[in-house]
Amino acid sequence: MLMTAKRSKRLVEHIRNDPFIDMAFVHPLISRSDWLRVLERQAEVFISIGDMGEGTATYRRYKSEVRSLVVSMFKRVYKKTIERQLKEHLVEDKARRAWKALVTLFASRLLMERIGLGLGELLPEKYADLASISRVVAKIIEVKTQGTGISGTTTVKRALKELGIEEKKLCDIAPFLWWINLVMEAEVFEAVFKFHYLVYSKMREIRSFAEEAESSLLIFRDHEPDYDYAEYEVLKALLSRCAELRGQYINKLQNAILFVKYLRQSVDEPERWEWFVHDEILTYIASVYMVEMQRLSDVEKILLDVSSIIGSRRGSYAGVASALASLISLSPIFMQYAVEAQRAAVVTPADIVVSVLRLISKQHRLNDFAVSVQDVAEEIVRFWKESDILRRLQIYSQDEVGLDTLCRSRSFTISLALLINAGVDGIHVSTMRKPILKLPPRMIGYDSLFIRPRHLLPIIKKVWEV
Repeated sequence: MLMTAKRSKRLVEHIRNDPFIDMAFVHPLISRSDWLRVLERQAEVFISIGDMGEGTATYRRYKSEVRSLVVSMFKRVYKKTIERQLKEHLVEDKARRAWKALVTLFASRLLMERIGLGLGELLPEKYADLASISRVVAKIIEVKTQGTGISGTTTVKRALKELGIEEKKLCDIAPFLWWINLVMEAEVFEAVFKFHYLVYSKMREIRSFAEEAESSLLIFRDHEPDYDYAEYEVLKALLSRCAELRGQYINKLQNAILFVKYLRQSVDEPERWEWFVHDEILTYIASVYMVEMQRLSDVEKILLDVSSIIGSRRGSYAGVASALASLISLSPIFMQYAVEAQRAAVVTPADIVVSVLRLISKQHRLNDFAVSVQDVAEEIVRFWKESDILRRLQIYSQDEVGLDTLCRSRSFTISLALLINAGVDGIHVSTMRKPILKLPPRMIGYDSLFIRPRHLLPIIKKVWEV
């Protein structure tokens, strides 16, 4: 029977998935101090009762004004097509995502301010200094809209050069641009996450197929086998399939995920794909975190859409689930920031949640139990090894990534404090022998965690009920 490829709609399109248009939706919100104050207040509401604030007068005003602002900015680049293709439903979707991205940004800052730690370690000190970020976004848009035919990478490179932003300063702005890119292009990144899931779960089979295919070509005279290249091409083909490129060049995908992929000083040639399909951290661990949490929580159908995960919630656990969703979604950015700025691996809130869920699963029961910090750290390292995260971290880290460093890592305490201060019931600190760590902000001594699965699991499940 002849199999034919389905001619479904392509996932990546030039206006719908233009990261510079995404930035144009964000810019009005971060360039007005009165709107920023509203967003800051809304972040408190979001982690309190789960309301994102889409019913506020400020949001309605922003949504009514943003289309004309974006069209005005990009009419030179897209000429008449911008008017025709920037339809109302697309404007509404982009506006909602820009709003959500900024509310969760402020939510993460608020949680770190509560414990007095995190900024400068999991995120830059100036992560939420949107006055300086606004100038960067404005310059990027300005360079892009100077005329047609300027590639995405050239635009970013030129804008950063004009602003005098070099490697060290890049770490201060990259996490913000990564986060906006992840949320605004959630469907495209969902496709990338699916690809990483295939690599995570089927890498042995993928490698075996590539080797077998390459070996089959040895029957031909003068054929020189290249097993690494064969594997790379198979991985790239799977990425194209997951991203629904349907015959488009893979550069179409690169443009949509531009800020996440290109702003990497840890990578020599970030525009290439070899490192991304083999050794990528940020989007790879995002996929692994989400899949593992949902699998261990018995979620039937896996959700990988970041924009949906950080949406409004109602009912029981709405506030704490919203705060937890923010911390889980931002955990890959915490890790990537540490890699870029410190050449180090850190323990993220998502690592702690996954390790606790793995420990609950191994117990085969829902009774309360205590577990030492050492055992939790061991479970994190085991998880990293099994999921290929450890190998990837060791490529970019200056120091050895191991159990001893994780047990006493500041990032372990910071991430645990973020979870507890966000109100995540079911994870508590306790002392079994002798306090070896102190939990901010009250600096409570502890050497173990007390886990209450019946309290924790409903909160975690609520994260995925959107």
